[in-house]
Amino acid sequence: MTLLKVKDFSLSINDEIILHNINMEIKAGKVLAIVGESGSGKSMMSSAIINLLPQGAKLKGKILLNNDNLLDKSEREMCLHRMNDLGMIFQEP
Repeated sequence: MTLLKVKDFSLSINDEIILHNINMEIKAGKVLAIVGESGSGKSMMSSAIINLLPQGAKLKGKILLNNDNLLDKSEREMCLHRMNDLGMIFQEP
């Protein structure tokens, strides 16, 4: 069973492409590690999943949590998801 699926996802900020055509899937009971060098977009990808992005961010594609597209959610709905379903541990608090 797929818990989280990112499909054809792209992110731009102030017309600068940050992430382009990202696809990944996290299945129940599995672990996924996102690795890469500094500045490769790991934190931006994680921030996009939980919808904590800077002003001017434009998103395309789908981020599905249990087949429900998070990109269609209001801020209130995303707050509930961040409280109950999703989280991120920041390197620098």
